[in-house]
Amino acid sequence: SLHQTYLSIGLFFYAKNGRKGFLMKNLNEVDERCFLSEKEALDFYANVCNTDIWKRCYTNELEAMPIDNAPILMEQIITTLGIAPDVSTTSIQECMESYNLGLNVPFDNGLVCYPIGDTAFSTLIQRAGYQNSPVLTGLNEKISQKVMAPCDKASVLNTGFKCFKNRALVLIRDEKVRAVLSGDETDYSILRYNELVKVFKDELAKQFKGVSFEEAYASHASFTTVYSFQDEQVYNAVEHIFAKKLNKIRTAVRMTSSDVGLSGANLYPYIIADGRTFLIGQPLSLTHKDRHSVDDFRDNAAKVMSMFKDAEEKLEKMETAKVRNVAGCFLRAAKQVGLPKGICCEYAPTLENLYGTRCYQIDIYWALYDMLEKYLSGSDATNARKLALEEGISRVVFSNMADYDLP
Repeated sequence: SLHQTYLSIGLFFYAKNGRKGFLMKNLNEVDERCFLSEKEALDFYANVCNTDIWKRCYTNELEAMPIDNAPILMEQIITTLGIAPDVSTTSIQECMESYNLGLNVPFDNGLVCYPIGDTAFSTLIQRAGYQNSPVLTGLNEKISQKVMAPCDKASVLNTGFKCFKNRALVLIRDEKVRAVLSGDETDYSILRYNELVKVFKDELAKQFKGVSFEEAYASHASFTTVYSFQDEQVYNAVEHIFAKKLNKIRTAVRMTSSDVGLSGANLYPYIIADGRTFLIGQPLSLTHKDRHSVDDFRDNAAKVMSMFKDAEEKLEKMETAKVRNVAGCFLRAAKQVGLPKGICCEYAPTLENLYGTRCYQIDIYWALYDMLEKYLSGSDATNARKLALEEGISRVVFSNMADYDLP
């Protein structure tokens, strides 16, 4: 099996170099990689997806194991827990400084222990049945005032696991467990990103001219790829709106997918101009559920034109929809998006003075993006954070902004 192959490779390197010498990780725990080369991005996706280990088992077969923060006892911990030989001491120490847990996963040759990565913890909570329980605050050391000891944390999780005879789906990536999802194929469908991104580009090329790679981002939470394209009909639909504020306008589509249960395989319509990106509508989404396949994603990718048509209609309505309470509407929308309160409150009087009684919903859209730009320029926010805020602006603006325009 694939897992046995990796174990054999791990044993070879371990025998030759020790665990410190065995580092095949594509990403470290908190890494977010940016790619400006299409080949580098595609090679990265292929390498990650081809080395992923997806294991279906029964939930009550899983066993959480405590990993105390004691680097001096590293060898003893490795031996006692039976940590897989393809796991480096670097990964184990990262786990010691985070959730302090490993997970015993059943394979053909018995239980094998892998450290828990940060993205996996919320899914462990779900599999143990604690997602709506106050015990979550005690288990999650990142929000708990009194951190639960690793052995107690493992005990609580194992008590939950034993109550469930349903199936679980474990993702092992870069030496750690990255997610423990529902193992029922109707609940979670594996959609490999290297296959999705190929279909994504192929379908864009069928519909548009000048398809060009822009950038890509990768973290343990999700993968993102952006392609721009040329199409006179799409360009004319949005150019008259954006040319009032921006230069050198291009149209683009972003594809984001998460293998750890954070999102589906989603397509987003974008405008790129003056070194900035503007999300201009709601995504075409495909959940990792209901036996969805790459072919289902292909069907969505063939509908990219519809996203821009919908965006054109909405943007034109926003140009004529007046805002009565400028500062109030802006601040309510900014709060819903999650933009920093301080800079928004500071800007609200300026916005009100600028537009007075001649403010339209499109002006609030621009103001939200100006605040996003200001926030990003003064912080070290990750690309994932930027994308989340863009999605927040899109949800607020392209649903019903009138809900925020209250007296």
